Amino acid sequence: MTIRKLPPWAFTLISLGPALALLPFVKIVPSEAVLILSGIAIIWSVAFSCLSWRRLDEPSRAAHVSGWLWGGSSALFAILIAVGVMRAVPGASQPLVDFIDAFSKKHPAGETGFVFGVLAAAMVQAIGYFTAWLIWWGKRR
Repeated sequence: MTIRKLPPWAFTLISLGPALALLPFVKIVPSEAVLILSGIAIIWSVAFSCLSWRRLDEPSRAAHVSGWLWGGSSALFAILIAVGVMRAVPGASQPLVDFIDAFSKKHPAGETGFVFGVLAAAMVQAIGYFTAWLIWWGKRR
């Protein structure tokens, strides 16, 4: 099978390859090399994600758009409400702060907290997207 005949899901898997292959070497390879390799992996992922998108049919595109619009944005809104509640209620955020501080001793607490916040938002959006995507397909099948 040539690359011209691959289905969209194959391009999605190909797009994830370099990023997933880089994960085991993050602690071994010097940080400058990891930064350069991460940039190359991002460019690779974007290129193959675009190829995947071009091969999708209209219902599949609609499912992805709906998943990101309703699932991703709703999940991000929910996490923003949760952060607001944790800031408003005294002591509610302390377990999370302790977890973040224990997560990495080599970085300052603020730096680790920022990275944790970005990753938490991305994970919650991905979960929301996948849930909305499943609901979209469930309604139409």
